[in-house]
Amino acid sequence: ASYTGYSQYNEVLAGVALSRNFGSVFQLGGQANYYSVYFVEVNKRYAVFIPQFGLQVNLSPAVTLGFSTFNPSQILLKTASLPKILPSVFSFGTKWKMTDDFNMLVQFDKNMSSGYRIAGGFEYLLKDFVTFKTGVYKAEYLVPSLGFGFKLSGLKMDLTADLHPVLGLNSRASVRYTFQKK
Repeated sequence: ASYTGYSQYNEVLAGVALSRNFGSVFQLGGQANYYSVYFVEVNKRYAVFIPQFGLQVNLSPAVTLGFSTFNPSQILLKTASLPKILPSVFSFGTKWKMTDDFNMLVQFDKNMSSGYRIAGGFEYLLKDFVTFKTGVYKAEYLVPSLGFGFKLSGLKMDLTADLHPVLGLNSRASVRYTFQKK
């Protein structure tokens, strides 16, 4: 889930995802996202559901490639004044497992309504259940981010914060549960 904005205008994005492993070769997933926007002028929140799909391919035990698409059909959010065009975003990324406890990640995004975004970062496994994350992304501005991940059995939680030069501090949280085969 993510929350961006302030009391006069804000956006909320939350989703539920399901994915499946197809052997050790690739994983396929889908997500239903709930996106809402609040406008103080009309004192109303507008909302829509947005699909998201992804595919990961394991090239080796150390290298994974991924592709995802958010809102591939460019769904419109109808508001009191004008419809808000929600952009389609296509992403391609890779994860390189440099050691058992250190990963490097790179991602390229293309927003169909604007330009490109590039992101990079590192994940360091501090303990079997705690991960430290740091990174940076560049679209219009260079934005640093920090985060932590916590894992307990099949439950995983991530907390991340970005420091945007215009929007300020933006935080995100995600919770995942992995069902184990018996």
